[in-house]
Amino acid sequence: MVWIFVPSAVIELHNTDVKVNGKSVYFSLPVTITDNIEISFNKQRTRVIVDYPGVFTLSWNGNGAVKADLDEAWHGMVCGLLGDANGDEENDLKMLLPDGTLKLTDDVKEFGYSWEVPGSCSKIKRPTKADRPTGQ
Repeated sequence: MVWIFVPSAVIELHNTDVKVNGKSVYFSLPVTITDNIEISFNKQRTRVIVDYPGVFTLSWNGNGAVKADLDEAWHGMVCGLLGDANGDEENDLKMLLPDGTLKLTDDVKEFGYSWEVPGSCSKIKRPTKADRPTGQ
């Protein structure tokens, strides 16, 4: 599932549904919501497209593959799982620290977990060193 938080709406992309503020809009697509955000299918109806003009376009296949394109005006002004969009892939793995600052890391798992929204992955067991097979 993919959650998109925009100023006055929460968009949820499920593998068989699309919700805006908790209400299913899947069978009404394409729809335009607040701030001229358009939610639609691609021509083949294999991906859901969320277009927020002047901010981003997100494409999702319903099965985990997400592609996000950020408007050029935002390049270098964002951070998170998709990097900072400044064109330098070497500095994209900045993990979020508890005090809100960012720290560059080369540990992909540490990076990913640093951006976890509290409570969003409560059903997923976070692996520990004890979970690793012996000899690693």
